[in-house]
Amino acid sequence: MILKACDVCQKILRFSATPHEDRETNTLDLGSSAQLLRTECKRHTKLVSQCLHVDLRRCELDSIKLQGYADNNSLHMYARKGRRLFLRESGVLHLASQSPLALGARLINAKWIDRSLPRRWKEKCNAEHTCTSPESRAYMARHLPLWVVDTWNQCLVPCSTSTPYVALSYVWGGTPIFTALKDNLEYLQFPGSLAGDHTKNIPKTIRDAMFFAQILGERYFWVDSLCIVQDDAQMMAEIATMGAIYAQASITIVAADGDNADVGLRGLHGLSGPRSVRQVVHSLGRDAALIETFGPRGRRPGSVWATRGWTFQEGLFSRRKIIFTHGVIRWVCHEAIWDEYADAGDPEPIIFTQFVPNLEELVNVVRDFNSKKLTFPEDALLAFSGIASALGNVFQGGLVSGIAVTLFHIGLLWEPISTMSRRVPKRAAGDFCLPSWSWAGWEGDEWVPVRGHVVNYVKRRNRSGYGTNFEQVFPLVDWSWANAPQGPRTRIQESWHIRREAFWDKIHTSCPPGWTRYRIEDPSTLPSWQIATQPQPDVLPLCFYKHESEPDSEFWFPPPMPGRNEPPTAHIVARYITCRTRRGWLISGEAISVSIRPGRPILSLRDRQGNWAGLLILWEFMDREEQGIKIELELVEIAQGRIANNASDRNVEIEEWRLDERPKTEAFYEYFYVLWIEWKEDVAYKKGLGRVHKNAWESQTLEWIDLVLG
Repeated sequence: MILKACDVCQKILRFSATPHEDRETNTLDLGSSAQLLRTECKRHTKLVSQCLHVDLRRCELDSIKLQGYADNNSLHMYARKGRRLFLRESGVLHLASQSPLALGARLINAKWIDRSLPRRWKEKCNAEHTCTSPESRAYMARHLPLWVVDTWNQCLVPCSTSTPYVALSYVWGGTPIFTALKDNLEYLQFPGSLAGDHTKNIPKTIRDAMFFAQILGERYFWVDSLCIVQDDAQMMAEIATMGAIYAQASITIVAADGDNADVGLRGLHGLSGPRSVRQVVHSLGRDAALIETFGPRGRRPGSVWATRGWTFQEGLFSRRKIIFTHGVIRWVCHEAIWDEYADAGDPEPIIFTQFVPNLEELVNVVRDFNSKKLTFPEDALLAFSGIASALGNVFQGGLVSGIAVTLFHIGLLWEPISTMSRRVPKRAAGDFCLPSWSWAGWEGDEWVPVRGHVVNYVKRRNRSGYGTNFEQVFPLVDWSWANAPQGPRTRIQESWHIRREAFWDKIHTSCPPGWTRYRIEDPSTLPSWQIATQPQPDVLPLCFYKHESEPDSEFWFPPPMPGRNEPPTAHIVARYITCRTRRGWLISGEAISVSIRPGRPILSLRDRQGNWAGLLILWEFMDREEQGIKIELELVEIAQGRIANNASDRNVEIEEWRLDERPKTEAFYEYFYVLWIEWKEDVAYKKGLGRVHKNAWESQTLEWIDLVLG
């Protein structure tokens, strides 16, 4: 097929035909426009000109590249001119294919979806995959919705364990939406009630999805506006278990196009309006071509659905999804991704399916969620509640305002990646919970450095790799949570540190249920990276552990986890945490410009004599009148940490590591984690996170206080 093509065309075709995971590099450099014009072959110059909408003879481009993506092995072409990215990127490019199941792209109808295709996808998944097996969501509490829509009889019916249903994930936007209420619930149970004038405000997306469920061969349908009674006392409980509702759905229909609920599911002939998809075929020789596909909004369309906090958990927990996106439909399950025009995607990873806690997974999910948008910022913890409920099956004690109980002292050490801003409620009144100590109280990207803060418990895991870590962090105070400054307090029972001390390198302690200990006969034969990724780096370990649920994984100690038959802990939404701790004062110093993560404000901390004491990471830049002024900062200690001073620079992720003033003469660099706080009446609020060198902190005048953090 490619023998008659020129060298450039051959490179393009080979790159396009190679699966993403098999490519040595995901970027193919085609050279400059001048270099392309010097070749005799006109096919690839025509390809570049058409994809970038430029005349190469008149526009001098320094670099033209094809970028490969894992998403269905798609490609994009882009060009650079000087240091500036050329903004006219191509559409989605795929190698043309004649086979409906081969690697590559196909031409599709520009206006209408093949209505038999979604049903064929479903039947193929049923026959070949395990996505619908009970084990695929064994970690989720089996919570069924109270109501579902009977799409045959157009009414609400009670949901039972024998009622399979299709769910809808969509964006409400500003569309007026008819909802189920206590006053109309009885009426909505009459056959035909959802087709009458009384319910004419059911938006197009919901109407279309109800009928699309029938195209899939499904009778029952779930959507939040109709299946959760919006003014019922059980509404909040239903919202808190929405993760489980989507996990139990046989399929989730995702309306990812549009910014409101009235856009509809376009492209369903006889049901909705036509879609707008355009494809261009670029020939690269006999029987060789690239197909360029454009959605309704051009080359690189966005999706409001993908940016929303509420829809994040819906997509996260759905086992199988049919996504209406960019004018086309896509099937996504845990074993395959199939598009109308290109079937070659990697399967979607399954999260929270392992019974042994996965810290990396926890951090990544929280980060992804907190980067999403919420129409009402005060809904942050409510929108996270479904995820928190699932985590309660994995992390012993569940979560308190989004932070895992079992390692609470670690969760409090989250840092901003760049600047963050406080979430401010938009509603005039309500029962809001946006604590300053939780990531949920702030908008932006946060980061809990798992490798840096949690001394590793993973020796080898079948799904996650952990890098070398040299930091050790120890709890310092006992925390309790409360919902009023002077109200009843419940102790936060941290157990991770206790479990580590009880089992790491302990060869005689009885193992917890489900765990087996393995002796290491000759520790010196272990790879150096394994020795470094255990609770005491550079110490030869004596044993490791395996859990019956993960026979291929090995752990340095058994982390705390709920029992198999133990009910999951509900997400605790708490406004305040309290403890008894020590308080001290230091002076704000100069800004630190050299940063591991540029873009966030970091200051040195100094004592009254001007000596360097530590560093402070801020969430927001100081006001102009405060910049450059030495301010006395009130600090409270919350944890203690240390790193051996002979640790490798490239594996240490603390900002002050290379500062000249940081003490380096002792065997360990030891420090206290502190919070900069500001008081409002009897409640303190977090403004920044710092590390203060141990000797510098203990040389200050410290006093014990009862801290209430809001």
